[in-house]
Amino acid sequence: TTSESRSLTHQTLQTFPTIMPPRQDTANEDVLGFTTHLLGTLRLTRTKLDDYVAERKAEVDEAVEAHERQLREEQQGLDEKAIYLKELQERGRGSSAKGLVDRREELIKQKAAMEQEVEKLATQKETKKAEAEALKEEDDELKKRVRELAKLKRHMEESKNTTIDDLTKGLINYKFLGLDFEKAEGNRLKFTFTQLDAAAPDNGFSFVFDTNDEDLYVIHDCQPKLDMEVVEAMLEKLNEDDDVGTFVRGMRRAFSETL
Repeated sequence: TTSESRSLTHQTLQTFPTIMPPRQDTANEDVLGFTTHLLGTLRLTRTKLDDYVAERKAEVDEAVEAHERQLREEQQGLDEKAIYLKELQERGRGSSAKGLVDRREELIKQKAAMEQEVEKLATQKETKKAEAEALKEEDDELKKRVRELAKLKRHMEESKNTTIDDLTKGLINYKFLGLDFEKAEGNRLKFTFTQLDAAAPDNGFSFVFDTNDEDLYVIHDCQPKLDMEVVEAMLEKLNEDDDVGTFVRGMRRAFSETL
């Protein structure tokens, strides 16, 4: 700038020694009042000043060029780093996106596996529920059967409470009518009827009376053989009402029908 040039000129002039021209006669002065010697000194000073300014300008130009070169290098370095950073960001975004896709697929597989497990558990639950219901029905049936057996047992125990006098009286009456009792093998009771065949009153008609593991009445060894449908029907009624007398009379009638 103009102020800097003036300052530089002032500093430059101060570096040179002050030259005092010798006094000249008035005859040596030009029309402007400057002597030839002063004009020569000014021209020399101007030449030195121009050389100094040119030298300084060259130094400044070189410094500016070096600074601009440094700026260009730094800018190039920054550009290269920006490109590298952008590449890293692009790779990072790609890797992150792939990671999200893989994670999503993994979660989908886990969800499908969990749904299959839930469906399996639901099927097992329904199966267990059906089994529980079946077991409950079976348990109810068993309880019903136990109640029936307990009732039958009570009836049988009540029938066993017949007094000795009643048994003796009945035995005498039965024998008079042609009925006899005797103990058979295995703690069973054998019934024998007589007085059925008028041609041979002493001929015997017998069967073995017993109970099974369920405390139900059964018969064995009918002599002579009887129609088993008739016998089974009388046994079914006996196991229902526990009326032994009616059953014995029915067996006597069945044997009579064989004659």
